[in-house]
Amino acid sequence: MLTLPAFHDFRRAYHAWQQDHASYLAAALAYTATLAIAPFLLIVLGVASLFYQQAAVHTEILGTISQLLGPDGSTLLEELLSAR
Repeated sequence: MLTLPAFHDFRRAYHAWQQDHASYLAAALAYTATLAIAPFLLIVLGVASLFYQQAAVHTEILGTISQLLGPDGSTLLEELLSAR
C-alpha cells in the first residue's frame, strides 16, 4: 500500500505533468521524429555510399530498421527510400 508521502509525490508529479503539457510535447516530438526519419536516412545513405557500395549500405540499413520497426515499418521505409 502506498504511504502518505509517496502518494503526495505521485500527486505532485501528476500535477507537474499536467502543468507542463507533457502529453502534447511527447506527441509533438513523436510527430517530428516520424517526419524527420526519411530525410535523415537519405543523408545517412548518401554519406555512407561515399565509403561503401550503395546496395550494401541500403541492405544493411533496411535490415537494422526491420529489426526495430518490424516488417511493416521496413516496407514503408523501403518504399520511401526507393522514391528518391
